[in-house]
Amino acid sequence: MSSRRQLLCLLPACLLPAFLLPAGARATPAGAEQAAAFIRRTGADLTAIVEASGSAALRRARLAGLIDRVVAVDFLARFCLGRFWHLASPQQQATYVRLFHAVLLDNIVSHIGTGRRLRNPSFNVAIGRTHADGAEIEVLTTVERTGSPELIVVWLVRQTPDGPRIVDLRELGVSVRVTVHDDIAAYLARHDDSIPQLLLAMRRMVSAAQAPAAP
Repeated sequence: MSSRRQLLCLLPACLLPAFLLPAGARATPAGAEQAAAFIRRTGADLTAIVEASGSAALRRARLAGLIDRVVAVDFLARFCLGRFWHLASPQQQATYVRLFHAVLLDNIVSHIGTGRRLRNPSFNVAIGRTHADGAEIEVLTTVERTGSPELIVVWLVRQTPDGPRIVDLRELGVSVRVTVHDDIAAYLARHDDSIPQLLLAMRRMVSAAQAPAAP
C-alpha cells in the first residue's frame, strides 16, 4: 500500500461557508498552541480506543464518535466532490455525505486496528512542530502503529464555529483531501459524470467493508 493510501486510513473544490474564517483572518500563535493541544488530545483518544479491550463493534462505535468530534467530515466530503457538488440534488448530496462518513470510518476501522487484524494493537501520536499557514495550522506528528513503519504526518487544523477540527492530512507533501478529490473526479470522468454511479460505488464499498469476515 502506498504512503498516501496509508494516510487515507487515518483518519477524504468548494468549501462549506460554515468552516470559512472571515476574510483576511489568519491563525495566531495562540491558535497554533490550541491546535497542537487538540491533536495531542485526539491522538490520546485514538490510542485509548485502539488499545482498549472490547468488541470490534464497540471500538467502531467509539471511533465513529471520535471522528464526529474531531474531523470536519461535511467540509471534507464537499471539498472532495468539488464542482460536482452543485450537480447533485439535495437528496444526492445528503446521501453522498452519509456514505463519505461511512467510507472514512470503515477505512479507519480496517487499517489502524480494531481487534480483528491485530492481536495486541498499539498506536501512538507524538507531537512535533506547528506552523500557521493562513487560516489553517499544520501540526507535525510521528504516528507509530503495531506492525507498520512509523509515519511522519502533518495534520491541518482549522478553527470552526464548533472549535478546532481536522481538515486534512499530509505526508511527504501529499494532501489526503486533494488526493481523494482527484480520485473522485477521475472516477466520475470514467462514468459520464454520473452522481448515481458514484453513490452506487460508495454503497458497494461500505457493504464490502462491513461484510462478515471469512472464517
